Amino acid sequence: MNANDTAAEAPYRLDEIEGILREAGLPYSRIGNHLRAELYALDAFYGIAYIVAAEEVFSFAGSQGEVEYARSQLWEHVCGKDHFEYSPKKNLYLFVVGPSELIDQPEYLVARAHIVNDDRNYAMKRVVTPAQAQLLLQNPFQPLVGAARAAERPELHLVREPYEQLGTTPEQLEASAGLTVGPILDYREAERRYDSPALVSRGDEFTDEVWDHVEVIFRRLMGLDYGLRRTVLGLCVTHRGNPHGAFMWQASRGERMAFAFAQFLAEAAKDVKPGLCLGVHDVLAAFDTLRQLVALDLLRDFAVATGASIQLRSAKQDFKRLAEAKFNLLKALPA
Repeated sequence: MNANDTAAEAPYRLDEIEGILREAGLPYSRIGNHLRAELYALDAFYGIAYIVAAEEVFSFAGSQGEVEYARSQLWEHVCGKDHFEYSPKKNLYLFVVGPSELIDQPEYLVARAHIVNDDRNYAMKRVVTPAQAQLLLQNPFQPLVGAARAAERPELHLVREPYEQLGTTPEQLEASAGLTVGPILDYREAERRYDSPALVSRGDEFTDEVWDHVEVIFRRLMGLDYGLRRTVLGLCVTHRGNPHGAFMWQASRGERMAFAFAQFLAEAAKDVKPGLCLGVHDVLAAFDTLRQLVALDLLRDFAVATGASIQLRSAKQDFKRLAEAKFNLLKALPA
């Protein structure tokens, strides 16, 4: 199957996405062969999602049949003025939707990567199937939390510290902020998690329920081309270009940190208590800009689903502005 064979199916695929948006109660408008949806969490607005048929932006070109994407059409005609008014575009989400038999073809890998890497200031950019788009529009922590959301309104506590102060103990951090914070994910805790001996024995420390959510969070952060695989020799990080995977000790620093972050959030969501304030201390610096934005989205989703507050500590000067914009909707949540 190629782009020409499936062009006629694009409107029907968007019809399917329209049904998903209606079921989720999200307002949207349809303009040609793309959708513009407004995103809300508990009636608080947080972003705009553009959903585009893959056939509209991918095309075969060149003598070797390479797949390219229509950059000018995507940004100017699809995303319109929103693309230029949001800077960085931390409230814009882009989903290019197509059937797996089209977008999973090997010749699409480079074009898929170009879409994601072309402008990394988006909140999220993904090339997905309709079913994957539906999952990305949902809060990944809701199935773990259920009806256990705390009654109080969550808050964001931001602390910017020089690098030399980031090695302090959790007890010192709590005292300096006047908060009771815990659990806390810092570099030492992240290292303890991805170097855990249990990861060399098929990840047996996980229940199946928590394991499933660790992988969901990990893939949302790293991208749907990634995955986690348990083997008799240990936990592996897989990728579309490396389906057999690399053991955790062979993975990149960002991949290891993403696993620790996903495991930390999945476990915390299973044990929500009143007054919980989750601490994340500078580990987001391990990610590039696009994944930092997705990580902030995940922390915001955690706060919305659980009612827990979040404390972020970082030495990055521009981090405060970025995090405040992401968590601005907390002020509109019901107490």
